[in-house]
Parts: sequence; structure tokens; C-alpha cells
Amino acid sequence: MVSATGTEQVYTLIKAELVKRKVTIQSQSVKNTTEKFSHPFISPPATGYCYLIDGTCIQVAGTNNISGDPVRSTIRVNGYPVSFDAIGLAAVRLDENGEVQAIAAGGLKSFKTGNFKLVLDKRTDLTLWKNERGEWAGVIQGLDTEIPAQLLRLTQNWTKIKLPVPLDE
Repeated sequence: MVSATGTEQVYTLIKAELVKRKVTIQSQSVKNTTEKFSHPFISPPATGYCYLIDGTCIQVAGTNNISGDPVRSTIRVNGYPVSFDAIGLAAVRLDENGEVQAIAAGGLKSFKTGNFKLVLDKRTDLTLWKNERGEWAGVIQGLDTEIPAQLLRLTQNWTKIKLPVPLDE
């Protein structure tokens, strides 16, 4: 246990302890003020990453293009290396052994961790997860062709949905 005075010192000590324990620090939120709200609020940056309480790591990239910047990264999630080539969003949840439990990505081209490797010929918006029976299931958005063989090798349990209708300018 350590003793600290003031929130800045507590923040510094906690961050140092997390780094020492090799816990990845998520992107720092930013304080926003706008006339739309009557009070300031905290939000994540347009590009960065965060962790959900179930261990899911989410990477977003939208600083230069609101529809998504490239996400080409290799990061550590729960101590395991994870590589993505996607557009705008890349998310993964691993179990305690580093096995993939769920993936979500915009414009996914490739994903790799451990023995799990997925390389697609065409960028695809998708989410993939293990259901309550431990079987893979997924949703593909905006694909107007047949489901790629690489995805059908994982599971036949795919749902295709259309892209949302754009708002009028």
C-alpha cells in the first residue's frame, strides 16, 4: 500500500503500478465542452483504445476520417500479441488462455493471435463470437457477394445485414 496526497499523485502512482504489472494503459479521455450540453463531459479520443470490464479491447481510429482511419496494429491483450488490419474499429476478447472469444472490425483485412489467423481477400465489416454452446456465430454488414470461404471455414452460422441508409445532407 502506498500513501498519496491529491488526485494527481494518486493517478501517477496507479499508472506506475499498472505499467510495472505490464497492464496496458488505455487512451486518456478528453474533457469536452459544447453548447449542446449544459455541462462539460469526458469522452474517449477519436483515435485510441480502451478495455471493457469483460476484457474486450477496443481500438478506434477516426481522427482524419470520421468513417474510419486504418487500424494496423499489434498490441498485447491479456499478455497475448494481437494483430489487426482494419478500418475505423477493431475489437477482440480473449479468454484466460489467449483463445479468441469475440472479434469485431470495420473493413477487416486480417487478424492474428496465437493459432487464430484470418486473412480476407476483400475488406469486410464483421463481428464474430462464440455463442453459449461454444460455437462460432457472426454477422457481416454490407457484403453483397457470397460469404468468403475463409469465413465459412470458421462457421456456417453467418447473418448478413445491409448497410444503413445514409442520412440526407
